[in-house]
Amino acid sequence: MKLCMIILVIAILISGCSNYQEVSGNTKNWSVKVTEIPPQENTEMVQTTIQYIGKEDSINDFKFKLVSDAISVSGTDSAPSLPFNTTISTNPKTSDPFSKPIKLTIEWNNQIEEMTLQQ
Repeated sequence: MKLCMIILVIAILISGCSNYQEVSGNTKNWSVKVTEIPPQENTEMVQTTIQYIGKEDSINDFKFKLVSDAISVSGTDSAPSLPFNTTISTNPKTSDPFSKPIKLTIEWNNQIEEMTLQQ
């Protein structure tokens, strides 16, 4: 029991020491998280995770577009398998990619959902 408490305290301290930012949000069918990750070769990076949380049996013609002053990334997948979860890494155009709202548009199965992520 004492070991479990020590591990828990260490985990809390480690997670609390991170200065990396994150924004997340949900729509009816999608869960999205955009996270600043440690720089690689002195280059700022953000990682976007998109997860399907809807009830449909299949996804066709998946498209997404993530846009802000600092981030611009898009992608497609004609027939992704379920459960669908994708992660995309990109270089932001500024050192503070979360200073302005991030707009996300997702299209699939002739549907569109949009959300704005901000701190």
